[in-house]
Amino acid sequence: MKCRYTFKVVSETALPQSLRFKDGVTEFTLVSNQGRLSAVIVEQAEVKFSQYPNITPPPQGGIARICIPSDPLLPFIQAELRAVRGSLAPWGVYNIETRNPKIEWIPENEIERQATDIFAFNHFNTPLGEGPPRTMPLDQIIRPLLSRRSLIPLETPLEFLRRGVEDLHVQRYIEAIYDFYFVLEYLFADGQFTKNGTRSAMLADPEVTRIIRESQANPLPDLRESQVDRDTFAKKYQGRTLEEVLNTIIELRGFLHHQSLTRKKNWSPGAPDEFKVDAYFLYAMAHSAVLNLSTTLLFTPTEDARFHATTIFTTSGQRVRWTPMPTPSEP
Repeated sequence: MKCRYTFKVVSETALPQSLRFKDGVTEFTLVSNQGRLSAVIVEQAEVKFSQYPNITPPPQGGIARICIPSDPLLPFIQAELRAVRGSLAPWGVYNIETRNPKIEWIPENEIERQATDIFAFNHFNTPLGEGPPRTMPLDQIIRPLLSRRSLIPLETPLEFLRRGVEDLHVQRYIEAIYDFYFVLEYLFADGQFTKNGTRSAMLADPEVTRIIRESQANPLPDLRESQVDRDTFAKKYQGRTLEEVLNTIIELRGFLHHQSLTRKKNWSPGAPDEFKVDAYFLYAMAHSAVLNLSTTLLFTPTEDARFHATTIFTTSGQRVRWTPMPTPSEP
């Protein structure tokens, strides 16, 4: 099977016209768009697949099954292009988006042609702000504006959480880990920065126990979609004691804080996927902590009175009336 991968390039590097060349069995095309380098296309023939891209017809009343095979070549090309984009950074190339290229499969014989139903595939994330609107109580949008001055002391952890959510969405898992760790360190480390001091402070805080237990019991949907992620989550976090979880988090933060040419094991900022499960677990912890803290603040008697004393209208002039939440019944 011949494979063609198109990687988008973000650059200010001038390229008057598209160029094509070969290196051994691999062919490269540098794509020019409006006079600048805008994409790199990599093609290689005779890639061996254990199965071919195809669609299995659905059973009666069922859903068709789409098979996107594991690609034996793509991980090597991605690793090579991560190194290439670093070498091109001084020359105006800001990014070669290696993670989700457009993939095209080109059959090279009749057997492959008969076995292949899908000839191109492109995976991408919906940009932030363009996904389906999330339904939430409207008063939760209004209350922070009315309580804005009371929220100022929480600006730092709130901002780290916001940045972490953004990093998580675009799969910057290492940056997300830092963001969420700083939320936890700010709220629960009691000014301690050593491993032992941080661990002791967090173990002594009952809120840390709550958010760990809650995060262990409820793996986020993004982890439930993958068996590999579910297995990693279960092994690293779900079945662990509080102290083991904290040790894992604190050791991870220390590991990510250092780099060295002589270090036996390093991590690459261009290959953050190995830290996906860690990032999502820390997100669950930080989200639970911040949500509980900020929501409690918004519903203090003073802030609650401020909200109910505010008259709110639609832009057409209709007054909005709020139905009080029912008081929970006694068990």
